[in-house]
Amino acid sequence: MKQSVTIPCALLCATLLFGLEEQLLESVIVTTSQTDSTIQELSANTTLLDADQIELLPFGNLKETLVGLEGSTVIEHRGLSDVNPSILLRGIPNQARTLILLDGVVMNTSYNGSAPSVFNLPVESLEQIEVVRGPYSSLYGSSAMGGVVHFVTKMPDKPEYRASIGYGDALHNDEANGRVIQSYLRAADSLGESWRFALDASVMDTQGYRSDWVSVSKIPPSGYNGFVAQSSSPLPGTPQWIVGDAGRGGVDKYHLSAKLRFEQDDDARWDLTVREGHHHLEYDDPRSLLTLEESGETAYSFNAAGARLSESKFLQGQSDLLSRLYQLAYCDALLEGTLSASLSHLSTDDWYTTADSKATRDGGLGTLTPRENRSSALHVNYLHRAKSGRYLIGAEYKQNSADAETYGLKDWRDESSKTERTGASGGKEEIIALYTDVRHDFGADWWASLGMRYETWKTFDGYTRDDMQADNSLLNADYDAKTHNNFAPKISLGYNLTPETQIKSSIGSAFRAPDAVNLYRTYEIPLMKRVYVANPELKPERSLSYEIGIEQRLIRYGMLKAYLFHTQLEEMLSTKTLETVDGTTYYGRINVGKARSQGYEVAWTQPLPFHLLWSANMTRTFTEVLENDADPASVNKQFEGIARERYSLSAIYDDAFFYTALYYMYHSKIYNRPDNADTATDVYGSLDPSGIVNLKLGYRIDDTINLSLSINNLFDHEYYSYERAEGTAWFAQLHVRL
Repeated sequence: MKQSVTIPCALLCATLLFGLEEQLLESVIVTTSQTDSTIQELSANTTLLDADQIELLPFGNLKETLVGLEGSTVIEHRGLSDVNPSILLRGIPNQARTLILLDGVVMNTSYNGSAPSVFNLPVESLEQIEVVRGPYSSLYGSSAMGGVVHFVTKMPDKPEYRASIGYGDALHNDEANGRVIQSYLRAADSLGESWRFALDASVMDTQGYRSDWVSVSKIPPSGYNGFVAQSSSPLPGTPQWIVGDAGRGGVDKYHLSAKLRFEQDDDARWDLTVREGHHHLEYDDPRSLLTLEESGETAYSFNAAGARLSESKFLQGQSDLLSRLYQLAYCDALLEGTLSASLSHLSTDDWYTTADSKATRDGGLGTLTPRENRSSALHVNYLHRAKSGRYLIGAEYKQNSADAETYGLKDWRDESSKTERTGASGGKEEIIALYTDVRHDFGADWWASLGMRYETWKTFDGYTRDDMQADNSLLNADYDAKTHNNFAPKISLGYNLTPETQIKSSIGSAFRAPDAVNLYRTYEIPLMKRVYVANPELKPERSLSYEIGIEQRLIRYGMLKAYLFHTQLEEMLSTKTLETVDGTTYYGRINVGKARSQGYEVAWTQPLPFHLLWSANMTRTFTEVLENDADPASVNKQFEGIARERYSLSAIYDDAFFYTALYYMYHSKIYNRPDNADTATDVYGSLDPSGIVNLKLGYRIDDTINLSLSINNLFDHEYYSYERAEGTAWFAQLHVRL
């Protein structure tokens, strides 16, 4: 059973994590060279989740789909309230080192490498999710050091009209995102013989939950009651006292998309896609636990006996994100191959507000920070197919810009009350690249592939401004254009040991270009007496990776696979103390670090009789900073944000009517400091080990109506993911398809 998946200009390897019966090995996918391939033809440890598998996951939001995959790390702190979670692969920290694609378009911004706009996408619109682990700068250039995650949306080939609506809440008030309302609409049909369209719309709203504690490092003075003592902060031996919280982080967001396809003839087609997504986070109802002993009145501040608390610590500002994506793609059969071209433009506008140290719940001064990211790209490639392999050659032109400003606010609660500009920074980059990927089959058992990319990366129009200190040449500068040439090769080799056993290996290099924050943003934090200095001379980070793995087909189309991987990173960016002048410390960004990430991934998927499916995986990642003259305390320590151990188990039952899915996911202790000194657990600010059980139950009344109930954190496991992690929450949903 083979199903064709046609995705315009999608350049990504993928394979199947789990599925039913023969779909495990016979599903056809899109590879890095746009060749429809089965699992046996792929060159790396890859994962494909299709729409049916995504439907079985509890709480349909994008980041949840990847939590249980081997080799993946999903960093989130507040569940649905997170504006910008991160998806990392193979222990490589920072979203800027793992590439995120949406229908072939790079979603990582040039400002700091994050990919916030993709998380507005509703999971109902997905055709599949493709994950490829390991370096892929040989095809994609910057950021593809840990791997690539590709979200592919649907373009139905027949009429489809569907809708869903859901409601959920926390089991215990304020311990998980509450009053979640989510809805989705889709309309897809044909317009005559040559035209097809698909329209999608989704909205989501939640009041959030009380995740952000307010703490002090000295015990409140006598006369105050209600605070909660914790034996330690994340640093052992340094107690803290919880005095309240910053309120509920309420979120509302929407996503709109329109796809139009014109089938010029049997071999050629055009696709036009327009998307808009919006995400708004705002905190409400901050709460203090402190009461005055004499009157019982609630208190939000104190300043006595050497201890101090200002009301501003209870105040969290707003954040807002608006993204728009435009894409025109063309594919045509030419000679014995395929010519593909894609033109895209992504704009990401976001802002956030912060309260001044003297602000109160009733108002006061604040700061507004708006940021703009623009990315335009043109891709053209040609793929030639032959009996002995395939040959891809392509070219890319890309231009990015990133700008950030700061303004004063008359009222920290109102982003429209901005006053004069206080600072700005930004710059542009231009990328011209040529790439190729060649695969050759040496008989029936051996095959090899070689990928290479050569690009010229140019930065220009870089600047930094401090309008309050216009005569300070360090804080006000224009930077000269700089050019770097980057070359990234990758070699893969595969061998069919038996018809059921494959051995795969690869070695490749990757790089990550410095982002606009590190290149151009010089700014001062007066209250902390710190100045962070830009460095337009920064060089790209580089890595060399290799992997070897075995994939074993089992009975009933099961699959067992195991991979060893090793990545060495060099020229890693770090922050170095430069000097202290008149009590103000200056910090500079430099290329100084060396590090490595290595480990193994094991995954087992086994279909069973009676519509059952078992899946389990384990990842152990050993990370270590090898050199860092800027921060010697980090040497020989683990990476921040990366757990050493991750395990995932799932059991699924799915027949024509009833389905249930039970998931267990565990990760070990995570460090939040480069020196790994934050060893304490079960305290606010720590990144605790956690083991979570999620459950989904569903019933298909017929082909048109589907009811489901999801329960996340089924056993109400309490832990901290810096903030207080979500407790038990439920979500009920109704799907209707015509």
